[in-house]
Order: sequence, then C-alpha cells, then structure tokens
Amino acid sequence: MEFTGERYVPATVGIEDLYLEHISRYACASALAPGKRVLDVGCGCGYGSHYLACHGASAVLGVDNAEDALRFAREHYVHPALDFALMDAGRLAVGSRFDLVTCFEAIEHVADAPGVLRQIAGVMSEGGILLVSTPNKAVYAAGGPGGTNPFHRREYTLQEFECLLGKQFASVCILGQYWTEGVALAACGDPGDGDFKAILIGDDGSGSGRLALSEEPPYFVAACAETLSRETLEARVRPFAVLSGTARYAALKCRLHDLAQEFDTRGAWARRLDKEVRERDETIRGLQAEISDLRSQAAEERILISSLEAKTKEHGTVRGPLTSETITSGPAGAAKPGQEPR
Repeated sequence: MEFTGERYVPATVGIEDLYLEHISRYACASALAPGKRVLDVGCGCGYGSHYLACHGASAVLGVDNAEDALRFAREHYVHPALDFALMDAGRLAVGSRFDLVTCFEAIEHVADAPGVLRQIAGVMSEGGILLVSTPNKAVYAAGGPGGTNPFHRREYTLQEFECLLGKQFASVCILGQYWTEGVALAACGDPGDGDFKAILIGDDGSGSGRLALSEEPPYFVAACAETLSRETLEARVRPFAVLSGTARYAALKCRLHDLAQEFDTRGAWARRLDKEVRERDETIRGLQAEISDLRSQAAEERILISSLEAKTKEHGTVRGPLTSETITSGPAGAAKPGQEPR
C-alpha cells in the first residue's frame, strides 16, 4: 500500500520515526487494554488494533472508512480477538459497548469533530475511557504546501482541544507527546526532566530513566471519561516513554516480513519466466535444426551442380547456362542416341 501522508503505512522505508510516534500511543493504551473490549476508531492499516489485541484485550474492533486501508489490515494482521469493519466515525453502528476507545490522529480529519465524540461517548460502557490524540497546532508543521496537511480539516491548540473534549466528557486529562531519545508522554506545560516508565516496543523489558523534554509537545494525547474523575484518569494514564531502538527493530521486522512475501511473489514470477524461456529455447533449437537440414540439402545440391558442370566440360564448352535440357542433350552438336552424327 502506498504511503500518501494521510495515514501511517507499516514497513514504509524512510518513515521509521513516524512509526515510533504512532505506536507509542497504542503502547499507552495497551496498559488499559488487558481484559477489555476495545474500539479503535480510525484504525487505518490496523497495526495499532493488532498491537492492542496482542497485549491482552479481550476483543478489539478496528473501524475505518477507507476500504484500501482495511484490506491491508485484514491481509497483514490476524488475531483471534481482532476484527475490522468499514464504518464512518460519525455513524458508529456497533452492537455492543466498549470499555476502552482509541481515536488516534483521526479527530483532525473529520468535519464534525463534536459529532464524532458524541458517537464515541454513546458506545462507551460505564467507566469506559477514551484515548484520543491530535497534533499541536502551535508547533505542528506538515509536509504540504505552506506546512499544512491537506488531509486535516482542523488542528487544535491545547486550549481548543481541551474545550472540544470538555463539552462531551466530564473528566479530561491531557498529556503532551514529546520527542526525546524516543517518544515520551507527560503532562503538558511541565517541560524539563521527568521520571518515566520506559516501554520497549518489540520487547518485554522495561525500565526507568530521566529524559529531557522539549518545551512544546508536537502532539496531545487525552484521556476522557464520563463517570470517572480526573484524578482516576491521571492515575491510570501515567507518563511513560517509548525508546526508539526497539521500536525501529519492530518496524524492521515488519519490513522483513513484507520483503519475504515480495521475494516469494517475485520468485514465482521468475519461475514462470524460466519456463517460458525453456519453451522458447526448445522452439529455437527446433528451428535451428530445420535450418541446418536446409543448409545440408543446399550444400548437397551445390555439390551435384558442380559435379554436373564438371562433366559437361569434359565433352566441350556448353553455350548458355546449364539447364536440365542441356544436361539431357549433352554438348552442342553431339549426336543423340540412335542418330547418325552430322
């Protein structure tokens, strides 16, 4: 699947840092996922939904309105607890309620963000939590003309994002997503050094350390709830960091898997070409044998003609070209059998 900038496509070469940005949000959600029913709104290519299923969620439903992205997801990510559905975020036609909803880097893509949040609130269970992320308008710069992202309908400052979420949910806790040695999530407006649990993507290890943060986070990650207090949210969604080395290793493993599939496809194509080449070689060899036979026949005919010409010279000069008539009648003036010489 081609990377256009609208969504992250796993194993795309050259955007490993983008993988780290995206998977760190799902790493945050994975702490809340074990034993929970999870809805991943705007799941894109499905890598995050699969990550949550692999980290203990009882069931994960990834929904997106892009058929090509869901086709990629179904082809590449399979898990007994995982399913995908074609669905618009503004019309969540699901048959059950969810304990955890994730909506990462999607809210800025929709025309009616309040409507999407109402839909999400309507499918959350009692005590359910929404984790939602979006770029920080104050510092975000995309690669499009003028530094804008053509796929975004609207971007938010911290105050705008908090206001948007506060109109739908009673409790909102917003963390900043910072670049450091890896990616760190910490309270906004609290730059400098902080203690973090270090989550190693692709590994079961963990540790702690002090990581220097920039002054302004490029992204926000918010935890929202209707029946839980802000203090409860803050206790459940703790600051942490995703380190880059193992995250890139995980991305490379995904890339290796895709390369192996591509190798198998090209191998089958090469075998078909080999068969075609062998068949054409056999045809060429047959034609070459026919040409050789024709050349042999032509050589024999030239030898015969040379022999006949030599014999005619023994009986005198033959006027005119050698023809079947002259060969039959012999030299000019010679008597034919049964005739008297002139």
